[in-house]
Amino acid sequence: VWLEYPNSGSKESFTLLRPKDKEHYNPILEAEASLRAIIQSYLTPAQQALFGPMPKGGPIFDWRDKYSDQSSPRRPDMKPPGNEPQVDYLQAVQNAIETRDGPAFLESFAEINSILQQLKCSTSHPENALIQAVRGWSSLPKVVVLRVMTETYNRCVIPHWKELRRYQAFSSEVYGELMPSLVYKICQHTALSEHSLFVDLGSGVGNVVAQASLQTGCRSFGIEIKPNRASIACDAMNDFRARCHMWGLQPGEIELAEGDMRSNPRVHELVKQADVVLVNNRIFEETLHQAIETQVLENVKPGAYVVCLRAFGRFRQKTQEKRPGCDVLSQSFACEEYKYEPDDISWGSKGGSYYVYHRKQQPSQGEYLRCQPDEANSRSAAFSRSVATSCAQEVDLSAAGAEQSSLVYQLSQKLATHTPARPARVERLPNRDDDVHMQEVREELEAAQAEQLGLLRQMSSKFETG
Repeated sequence: VWLEYPNSGSKESFTLLRPKDKEHYNPILEAEASLRAIIQSYLTPAQQALFGPMPKGGPIFDWRDKYSDQSSPRRPDMKPPGNEPQVDYLQAVQNAIETRDGPAFLESFAEINSILQQLKCSTSHPENALIQAVRGWSSLPKVVVLRVMTETYNRCVIPHWKELRRYQAFSSEVYGELMPSLVYKICQHTALSEHSLFVDLGSGVGNVVAQASLQTGCRSFGIEIKPNRASIACDAMNDFRARCHMWGLQPGEIELAEGDMRSNPRVHELVKQADVVLVNNRIFEETLHQAIETQVLENVKPGAYVVCLRAFGRFRQKTQEKRPGCDVLSQSFACEEYKYEPDDISWGSKGGSYYVYHRKQQPSQGEYLRCQPDEANSRSAAFSRSVATSCAQEVDLSAAGAEQSSLVYQLSQKLATHTPARPARVERLPNRDDDVHMQEVREELEAAQAEQLGLLRQMSSKFETG
């Protein structure tokens, strides 16, 4: 059987076969689900009435289930006609599926396609009415997003499922997917828009970057290290773009790459520009987890979001105990924890948590100084300790040499006393007058050392000639 899709000249055929396993792909039910999505989201109430009232319930989902929303246009001036159609086509389709009546199913779909063709190419309205409806949407209906993603997944990913399941157990290469329902929530939590850049580190078969670009119109980038997954992602992306055209939709720009996210130059470039970075780090090994944490958190711009399924910052706890007040993660990011349902992920039967980090605006200079070692003071302290040690080892060869050594020692002590050897934290910005004064002390110390060295050479020369 074939089904007319919203765009002009677009239709797709479905094989009339029922799988033995109810969990496997069922093309008959998918055809019905796509038909429902088209009628619900692309048609006005008057146009919907041509197909009959929506059945309450069905093989896929209730017409007014959790996936429906009110994003499709509703025109109050266009009321359904008073006379009901002679045939309730939608109920006829559902009855044919339940009774396994093939001829009745084909006949009902033929009538439905005929009506859709008339709506797409009407003599009174030359423009495709279904595509015209898309322009009236304030946002993309959720049911349409899920339908497009499900169709792409069923055709391009499921045939390779056994291949995708081949990986080393308990490693960072374990395959797991975020389902469209969870991706939909993430896009909402992070306020992705057509002006945003979305980066997926470990993009698998590309389903998340595709949905983000479709749902919000954003520009998306994904990188995957496993060649087989990257190859499947490229094929799926071609099907996804064609499918978006069939539905009359225009997703944002999508870029896919194959390689290691830690060393790929494109990743380093785009992470700094990204508005949202997603890391499915649920099963990452600790070394990879820490490397990605450092790479991402230190480079994302202020205002950016970082989404992960395993909380960042755990390995910083010991460091924070050694240096109180220096938890850069909590000072630079605000974190929100959200719950996901068992159906939101592919790798387990239980729900869990995911975390959304929002980078704050650039911290004040005072906050930054409290979290950074004072390198200038550290270098000065090291220099003064070195000079003091050198002076302590000097031999008093003459009265002039002793006097000069005393001067050097005094200057070294003065410099060391003024500069703490190991400053724990800086409470204020360095005073400019103090810097000038310390520079004068250093210059005086260097001059005294040079004079001392000259005296030592003179005495050595006199000793040899004497």
